[in-house]
Amino acid sequence: MRKTPRDFVHIDEMWDADPSWESYFLKTSVWVYVDTFRAELAGDSDYARIVIQGGDDLIWIYSVPLNQSQQLFEVIDKIEKPVKQSQLELLGFKRSEEL
Repeated sequence: MRKTPRDFVHIDEMWDADPSWESYFLKTSVWVYVDTFRAELAGDSDYARIVIQGGDDLIWIYSVPLNQSQQLFEVIDKIEKPVKQSQLELLGFKRSEEL
């Protein structure tokens, strides 16, 4: 049996943020994390997501089913830097308190 990864990280970077964020990391930056997950266990769900975090409790998430991952990469290409929360909301991101 050959094992393949179920979770793949595409982006794990700090990006410049617009100074209007309520909180952000050093040098006015936000953490951008893009991953995909292929479910293999009962009860798990496939997904492709973008997570943008500007502090402990400031998280924006964009998530689609894995079979729509092309849409996810189109959205990531539309994000302008410095990253603005208002733009994330227009692109369909949802604010969350946790991952």
